[in-house]
Amino acid sequence: MLKYDTLKGLDDDHVMRTYARMPALFVQGAGCSLWDNRGKEYLDLLAGIGVCSLGHCHPAIVAAVTRQAQQLIHVSNLLLSAPQAQLAQRLMEISGMEKVFYAVCGATANETALKIAKKRGLEKRPEGDYEIITLWKSFHGRTLGVLSATGQPKYQDPFQPLIPGFRHIHVNNIEELRAAFNEKTVAIHMETVLGEGGVVALTPEFLKEAERLCQEHDALLMLD
Repeated sequence: MLKYDTLKGLDDDHVMRTYARMPALFVQGAGCSLWDNRGKEYLDLLAGIGVCSLGHCHPAIVAAVTRQAQQLIHVSNLLLSAPQAQLAQRLMEISGMEKVFYAVCGATANETALKIAKKRGLEKRPEGDYEIITLWKSFHGRTLGVLSATGQPKYQDPFQPLIPGFRHIHVNNIEELRAAFNEKTVAIHMETVLGEGGVVALTPEFLKEAERLCQEHDALLMLD
């Protein structure tokens, strides 16, 4: 049996301390249940921070991953991939969007969105004085670009100076949104439900106003 104290010692000695660990060593999962090294069962309400939202060890997922790993693991984006192209088609059918960009994590996806916005900003304002509106109490990731967009000083302060060009407003404040939106605005970047900010959902009215402003002024609406 794996021993918690032994593994914790290895983790303390060799893994950079960026997260505070919970005092448990999980060794098995099925559906929404987890078992620790002593056989105690837990109800998993975290789902790997969303990664395991379909549950642990779902037979269909295990079979698909095993089948693909036995056939071909990786060829890089420099080469054509059948599953990648087929999944893109399915995602477009479901979402009604036009293109898909595959990212390895949420921070990378948000970084890509910000790069698109910044490229658009330079096209519209070559002098570079464009702005991206985002929300206080938001959380978009831990890389430097999305950390600049994040509206939580406790995460930002250790890494100052951040990337400029972000204007933060309060959640669901339509008047503040209208006041912040001006000729320099190239994008609005926001979570529809703020997780780190206290599980706060944006109201339909706030979202519709953001959509209206972006459509009328040729700005990007980017939803995390």
